[in-house]
Parts: sequence; C-alpha cells; structure tokens
Amino acid sequence: MKGKELSEELVEYVVNNKNKWLRNVFRHYIQFLYMKRKISPETFGWTMEAVPSRSYRLSVRPYQIDIEDVKRTPVFLRENHEVYYMIYRIMLSQG
Repeated sequence: MKGKELSEELVEYVVNNKNKWLRNVFRHYIQFLYMKRKISPETFGWTMEAVPSRSYRLSVRPYQIDIEDVKRTPVFLRENHEVYYMIYRIMLSQG
C-alpha cells in the first residue's frame, strides 16, 4: 500500500483483501491521518464506515462463577492492590 493514494479503489482493495489484518492496520492509519489533520472529518467518517473493523462475531460465553471466589475478591484486593480495592468498594457502594 506504500505510495498509494487514498481513494475508493484503495478502500475496495482493503475491504476485499484476504488478509483481514490489513483492515485493522488501515483503520489505524486512517485514525492517525485524522489525528494529524491530514484528512477531513468527512473522509475519516466515510472510511471508518466503509472499512469494517472485524469480520467475526463476538459471542457471549457464560461460565459458572464460584461464590467463594466472589467472597475472596475483596480480601485479595485489600491485601494486594489498594487502589483496585478502593475502586471495587466505590463501584459496590454506588451500585
């Protein structure tokens, strides 16, 4: 892609490329160009919409939570990670 001009043809190439990581790299590059004000907000929005970020579905994988682990969490945090313990307490007290 080095030396290529940002165009509809380049976006089509990226979207249809077999290497799906190219999309991620391209999207990061577009974000970089936008941050450096090298492309307009319209171009940024159009490109982000045209180039999907991932081609796989995220699925929720439920797993059994052991109630004993839940009980041990605050004790572990209090003894080993004071800041995380404080955040944990704030989250619990604020609901």
